[in-house]
Amino acid sequence: MQMQAQEKTALPALPAKPVKSKGKHNPKVATLLSAVLPGTGQIYNRKYWKTPLVWGASAGCFYLMSTNFREYNTRRNIIVDRTVNKLVVFSDQYADKSTDELLAESNDYRKLFELGVALSLVVYALNVVDANVDAHMFDFDVSDNLSMHVSPCFLPVGNQAGIHLALQLR
Repeated sequence: MQMQAQEKTALPALPAKPVKSKGKHNPKVATLLSAVLPGTGQIYNRKYWKTPLVWGASAGCFYLMSTNFREYNTRRNIIVDRTVNKLVVFSDQYADKSTDELLAESNDYRKLFELGVALSLVVYALNVVDANVDAHMFDFDVSDNLSMHVSPCFLPVGNQAGIHLALQLR
């Protein structure tokens, strides 16, 4: 009696799992997120450390604007009470100041308020531009394999030969 062993048969290959591609990082999304809510574009770009900086700068600008606007309004209302309404009752804090002094202080606080508005616009614009640039540079290769090599080379130009510099980037 003769026994036969089973022949080894190759198992059918399993279909490879589809690799999920990350997709291209979209600068438009980062820009739109930062434009709608400052700091969210930095979160989208995975630059989490920048978000508190954006929020802190925005909060500082808001504080600068609100404080100076409140002081401006206080002095302006006292000036209106003194000149237009002819009120004699003044708060103790401003009783010793003349109307001209209050007017000068009011103008100073108005200028500081306007400076706060300008700074907040600059912070907002820098936030949006930073998110856009970071999104564009998201896939940029910064590995250690980058190199630059400069060497002289011989290139004929027309009927004349010339020595030039060659620049190779890898």
